[in-house]
Amino acid sequence: MARKFTESFDMQSLDQLGTVSDVAIISSSLGGGDFALQLTGFFTKNFATAEAENYYGFYLQPNAGGWNSAHKQLAWLNGLTILGTLKINDSGKMEAYVGTGGGETLVGTGTVTWSAGQGKHVQARVLIANGGGVIQVKADGVLDIDFSGDTQPGSETEIDGIHMNNTSAVAAMIVNNNSGTKDNGFPGVVRMRGRKPDKDGFYNEFDREPASPTTAFDKVDDSGTPDTADFVSTDVNLEAQSLRFPSHGLIRADVKAVNYLYYMRKIASGQATHGTRKIATEANIFDAAPINLSTSFRTERFRYTENPHTALPWVLEDAQDDRFESIIQSLV
Repeated sequence: MARKFTESFDMQSLDQLGTVSDVAIISSSLGGGDFALQLTGFFTKNFATAEAENYYGFYLQPNAGGWNSAHKQLAWLNGLTILGTLKINDSGKMEAYVGTGGGETLVGTGTVTWSAGQGKHVQARVLIANGGGVIQVKADGVLDIDFSGDTQPGSETEIDGIHMNNTSAVAAMIVNNNSGTKDNGFPGVVRMRGRKPDKDGFYNEFDREPASPTTAFDKVDDSGTPDTADFVSTDVNLEAQSLRFPSHGLIRADVKAVNYLYYMRKIASGQATHGTRKIATEANIFDAAPINLSTSFRTERFRYTENPHTALPWVLEDAQDDRFESIIQSLV
């Protein structure tokens, strides 16, 4: 295991979160899609596995000036015990703490200024250890906090959860550990987008600006809570939906991947239906391998860790260019 958690909130569901209080899904392009998680309270999410080292990535848009010292932009947990936190101080700078409550210790302060209503991308690395621990924080891909030392406030030696308690919007959340050969470090700046159709419909070829219909896709519903009637239906061969790569407007960032999420369902549980994915520019179409649907319906994540047209790592200019488009197509 390397990737432990991915959530764009574009499916408008809190199913992947654990305990929640005073949180809601809102319309927002913060993470590259159309929705984000608005916190005026908190959520706590624990995982089945625990490790000494975890990596985090998410978009953060603080919604309140006059920062509250009790607010936690991110906390890492063992059970319900908070081992450390990231906060924003009264000057709008990110701070890293070890421990919690009356026993917490400030171990690092960044130089990047956070403003209310302004979104930035956060990445964090946390390694729990008495002497060789690490807390590193990046803002828009640039290292802002770099602490080495004691990050173990008590007897707990592993992290098994996350906690956020603040007045902010967050999106495109990722949690990695350090195992495996992929997704075992900083996630990079990853944008996510999800869509769902509301009825059977055919994609209008690969025309970027078709005359009819006037949009680049036909019969696609981008809003509302998904249900079984809204999933991509495989009872129509070659049914497809088109997804644009999002512009994120960052000036500098290390782009590791561009993610797409979608819902697809099978005609019936016994039939071997599947989907293919394509990615197109104005001039070229790239076909990826089909993916089988092992359950009646599920969310699929298509993750491009490199530009499929060049077979090279993403550069910021390409990753935020709307000339790219992903086509999800069902096959019987």
